[in-house]
Amino acid sequence: MVLLTPHGVSTVEFAVEPSVSLRCTADEGTAALALGAWLFTTDRARYGELEIPLLQFACNPGRESFAADEIPALRAFLAEQQGTARWNDALTALLDRLRTAEAALRHAADGTPG
Repeated sequence: MVLLTPHGVSTVEFAVEPSVSLRCTADEGTAALALGAWLFTTDRARYGELEIPLLQFACNPGRESFAADEIPALRAFLAEQQGTARWNDALTALLDRLRTAEAALRHAADGTPG
C-alpha cells in the first residue's frame, strides 16, 4: 500500500490472509491498468468495487498480491470483458491466472487437493 502524506510518499506493508500472489507479467499489468482506466471513466461505482485489486497493478508491478475475496471479483470483471474491443492476449493470460488462483483457493478452503 502506498500512502500519500504531506511529507511525501510512504510505502506500508501489511498482510491479508488468505492472500494470493500472482506475479504478473509486465504486459498483463499494463493491460489490467488500461482496463482499470477505462472502467474509471465509464463506471465509477464499479471501479470503486475493484479499485484496491486494480491498484495492485500500479503499486506492485510484478509482485501483485490480492486478498482471497478480490480474486473472484477481478476474475468476473475480466470475464465480462472477453470479446470486447478492450480484450487482448495479456488479459487472456491474466484471466487464466485468476481462474487458476480461484480454483486453488476453493480447494484450500474445502481441503481437497488442487
